[in-house]
Amino acid sequence: MRLVKEPYGVMNTPFKKAQDELYQNAVNLLLSPRNLNAEQIEEGKKVIDATIANHGPLVSRYPWWHPFVHPLNLKAYPPNIHTTPDESHGWRGLDHTIYFANAFITCPYISGDEVIDSVKVKEKPHGVSFQAELLDQVLYREGCSPVLVTCEWERDCELGSQIPRADALRRMLSLVMELTQEAEYPEKWEGFHTMLLGAPSHQNASIFLDDGTTQKMKRIYETLDTSGALTPKLIS
Repeated sequence: MRLVKEPYGVMNTPFKKAQDELYQNAVNLLLSPRNLNAEQIEEGKKVIDATIANHGPLVSRYPWWHPFVHPLNLKAYPPNIHTTPDESHGWRGLDHTIYFANAFITCPYISGDEVIDSVKVKEKPHGVSFQAELLDQVLYREGCSPVLVTCEWERDCELGSQIPRADALRRMLSLVMELTQEAEYPEKWEGFHTMLLGAPSHQNASIFLDDGTTQKMKRIYETLDTSGALTPKLIS
């Protein structure tokens, strides 16, 4: 892994408080002094900082359209919608996992082969590639095999965004139309935005996207809502 000099502490975003909490949660999970010595903890923090710098900030939930958690299992009842990677999305062998905008670090016991194999066979969405590498740093406890999994976008991101605008809007629109095929009552943006923006987020901002992309996404959704496109059963 490429380590960087910029520490996590220089981050200054509208979600700074949420980032502080997620960072502390990540340290508590993977760098507990009950399991690791002081040197291992400091080296582990460098790994987390480097992953933030290279693959985006820590997150708690992914947008439903993010390649890590899409496609959704909509045939299940209730729909099998999980907002972090797991076996329902084709990821196998995950354990003791922290999440970033375009990466996650997971620390299975004994071997990371199952994680790496799942990356090899997972379907690659258009404009996206997945990569996985075993990390040399000890994380969680001695004997675990930390694996870094990354989501790489072919397009460049806009300033302040973790995901290219064109990809975010295209994937969001495709997801919304898929989810509402049988809808009789439309969901308003106020009640649906967390599914489309991930977390941390609020109605008008997301840690995954720049403000311009978030506002465009909101306008697209509200236009679809007012047009009746989100309730196809009611369109005469």
